[in-house]
Amino acid sequence: MSKNESKFPYKLEIVSMRFYDSLLIEIDEYQINHFIPFRNVAILELIRLGLYHQSDSVTNTLSEYGTKQNTSFKQLNLSYPKPLLDKIDDYQEVHGIKTKSKAITNLIKIGLKHPF
Repeated sequence: MSKNESKFPYKLEIVSMRFYDSLLIEIDEYQINHFIPFRNVAILELIRLGLYHQSDSVTNTLSEYGTKQNTSFKQLNLSYPKPLLDKIDDYQEVHGIKTKSKAITNLIKIGLKHPF
């Protein structure tokens, strides 16, 4: 295996989405409190936790983080493993969520409610 070849067996897909700054603050706090070196790893862990606890429903996702008029966003491009995106798609379909970014946000919020 060459130096540039990855041992990771899954294809990665880039998803570009906007995150509320207030949600990113919570993600960053989770990252610090759980000794996770990178924000993208914390996001993947929170999505995994959200999928594990997906029976919980999260409603009014915008109301917790402000309205579109008074809340700022950051655009992030994250690489997700294809099998994880498939699980997110399944979650999105089962719960009738219109967009992948909304499904990801919901899963992150569920993960934040159920850390380890």
